[in-house]
Amino acid sequence: MIKREMHLSELSRAYSNILKWESEVDIFDYIVDDVPLWRLLRNNTIVNHTVSKGIEQAHSMGNPSLLGLAAISKGVVRSAAQLAKLSKTDLLFWGFPRRQNTDDGWMDPLTDPIINCMPDYQSISFERPLQGRHLQPAATRRLIWYDAPKVFARLRSRFPAVLSAKDQRVISDLAQLISDKFDRPMSRIERNLKRELTAFRTERAAASFVLSRTKPNAVFVVNRWVNSGVIAACSRFSIPSYELQHGAVGNEGFKYHTPYSKLIDPDRFLVFGEEWKDYKWGVPLNCIHNVGAPYIWNQRLDGARAPSGSKIMLVSQPNLSKGLSVAFEEICRTFPEHSFLLQLHPQDRKNSNQRYPFGGLPNVEIAASSTPLYQSFSECQAAIGQDSTALLEASFFDLKVGLLNLPNTLQNDVRSRIGSFNFFDVQNVELVNEMLASPRRGEAKDGNGYFDAFREEKLRDILATP
Repeated sequence: MIKREMHLSELSRAYSNILKWESEVDIFDYIVDDVPLWRLLRNNTIVNHTVSKGIEQAHSMGNPSLLGLAAISKGVVRSAAQLAKLSKTDLLFWGFPRRQNTDDGWMDPLTDPIINCMPDYQSISFERPLQGRHLQPAATRRLIWYDAPKVFARLRSRFPAVLSAKDQRVISDLAQLISDKFDRPMSRIERNLKRELTAFRTERAAASFVLSRTKPNAVFVVNRWVNSGVIAACSRFSIPSYELQHGAVGNEGFKYHTPYSKLIDPDRFLVFGEEWKDYKWGVPLNCIHNVGAPYIWNQRLDGARAPSGSKIMLVSQPNLSKGLSVAFEEICRTFPEHSFLLQLHPQDRKNSNQRYPFGGLPNVEIAASSTPLYQSFSECQAAIGQDSTALLEASFFDLKVGLLNLPNTLQNDVRSRIGSFNFFDVQNVELVNEMLASPRRGEAKDGNGYFDAFREEKLRDILATP
């Protein structure tokens, strides 16, 4: 089924090669508006390159449908009306690490507890649409849709601003470097650089408008590469910015492997637990703080018992759907006596029949989007997947967790924990059978290090520190 590769995967080698090239050509020294221009184009360029080489699948689902475009139009109108009514507040949250459905509606297991546990801080949260849609009903208080600035920035980018001769030379020289490395027409790269610079300037202006209206004491963002304009606006207003960890990130990844930029990188990075503090997050080590994962701890305390279900959860990942589907189908066909629950990533729900055709097998059930993840855990005895954050959460809830080893994928450091905290190696069906027959390890009841209880005083100290 899944063969172990002791050497670096092809994807790992591709990323390593790109990181080495970045250092050799000093690519982050090409600067316009104090921004390393490569940062604005970097992630999409690298992913598109590895996808075109056939060593990675697309990370997103592509362009929205006609219904999606209609939803975007509705979102823009509502967003503009909401943004026009902004007023003074203490904290702003731009984006969410992990939206989850609960009995009260959609919420985020990190930011919502922060909002609710610190009532002395007034806050406003901005939600970007997922393929034009928002997760409703929302439980998050004072939630504002942020469609209008995002859509306007993309539209505005189609008409790049006029550049000085100096800035034009910087862009042309950088485009030549990128063209030589990724074998793409220089003219197309130059055009894309101008577009991304225009989009950045537009998003910075929109965020500056929001900050001038709300005058917050601090701003929290998720995924700095989609919020670089927000962070730059914070820098302009001397408002501290804090980035929240959004999920499991392996050290072999590339998105955080960049020199620190004061303008578009956060002042602090806040992680779920102690296990994450030594990861390469692209900020100085003394700027990485563990503030815990409040909601997951509270959920575990509320249901502090061994899992009682018998199903086996299969955890999807959109950029690995092809390999996961093959592995999952073999497992489901090998164990017809077991019931499987396919837990779909939000981006996998569109075209899930094409991405995971084994979902039609008689012993496979697709988890409803309305069912909270932690409720699904209670129905299961084990979870299987590659390196999704949901697998770490499953271990935290005392499920047995089978870690696949798909060829040509990145290997998250969690594989080093196999043999403890109910992490098992399941690179073939024999090992899956061995996991199912093994007793559950008791030490997982004390946690797994990836999630800590909410450190409210730590967060308050951070917010109080200039």
